[in-house]
Amino acid sequence: MDSETRCNDVPRALFSLRALLVHRNLASCDRLLFQNRRGEDPTAAYVDRVLLTLGHEGAGELNQQLVGKLVESGYAPFYLMTAWTRSCWLYEGPNETLLRDILSYGEKVRDKDHQAMLLREALALAFIVGDPSLVKRLLASHPALEQSYDAVLPLAGYLASHGVSSALADDHARILEFADLHAKLDQGSASLMDLLRDKARSIAIVGNSPCELGSGKGQLIDGHDVVARFNRFSVDDKFASDYGRKCTLHVRHPEDEDINQESLTSDWTVINRPDLIYRQRRWSNVLALSKAGAKLSALPVGFHQHLYQSLRGEPSGGITFCALVKSVRGNLSRGSCFGFSFVDQIGESPTSAHYFRDARPSLKHRWTREKAMLEDLTASDGPNERSLRRDEVGTSKAL
Repeated sequence: MDSETRCNDVPRALFSLRALLVHRNLASCDRLLFQNRRGEDPTAAYVDRVLLTLGHEGAGELNQQLVGKLVESGYAPFYLMTAWTRSCWLYEGPNETLLRDILSYGEKVRDKDHQAMLLREALALAFIVGDPSLVKRLLASHPALEQSYDAVLPLAGYLASHGVSSALADDHARILEFADLHAKLDQGSASLMDLLRDKARSIAIVGNSPCELGSGKGQLIDGHDVVARFNRFSVDDKFASDYGRKCTLHVRHPEDEDINQESLTSDWTVINRPDLIYRQRRWSNVLALSKAGAKLSALPVGFHQHLYQSLRGEPSGGITFCALVKSVRGNLSRGSCFGFSFVDQIGESPTSAHYFRDARPSLKHRWTREKAMLEDLTASDGPNERSLRRDEVGTSKAL
């Protein structure tokens, strides 16, 4: 086979692999992948297999073996290790097996920057699985890890209570700042769960789909005690009659500075990131929100894992919060969920993904599966979650 023919075959092979994965034919995918690289150094095929099948049901065991071989061979690219650890954490959960694997790989990786990244992930996992002796050993064996306090948030609180080395003496005030942020997130998250458990408070969950345009439901939405909205939204006069104005809970990404104003004008800010306190690495924007007076909270540790497993992909903020309300209250009425269609922007005549601006739908979410999941979540309505008529909506309660 000449080089030109081979180059043309590579994209075709990758498209074939993705098609096989769509149909869950993992065995055929593996045969095609490894046969396509026959006679070559297998490391490239190992990397491709891991990256193509991250999060795929049934792929984890072989991926773990391949990552081990790549580390042993000295060819474990940084992007591969980052993607692999992220996928294992999200789909399999933070556990001691992953922690042991990362520690083992960290001892073998030759590149110092890659090793530092793995050790930082191991430190975060040691905190989340509750192994203080391992935390102590890691910090003693790798003193430079102390400098990760602005990435691994629990470390800031640990250093604040256990003391820091002389190398970080000048960082004392900043360490206390991050430790305070950790405490605020813990307290805010507990208060959020108390709020959601209170069935005396009605909750409206308002997505950004244009499906409510012309519905006139704005007054109904605002009549709920708690109104949750997501990321960027609009309460302008133009949309208020359909989508309302009230926002109690702003459920959002942690790093998007463009939506900070929406957080600061809401009663609460709910940061939607799996295992936020342990997985978030860039805290500057969250810290800025805290300093500006935003009341911060996170979703429960471990909550996102079953959503990743069920959807086989990243859940949107909307379906995540709907699932949270259902898990806490036991019931979720479709009548309390507004602005959710999931698939109205997909098909022969796609519309904008947002009611207030032209926006393409995100391609990282599984919209058809999320639609089915919402139908399951709202399959049975309890008496405390039935859709409220306009004359039944109570007066808003102060948080």
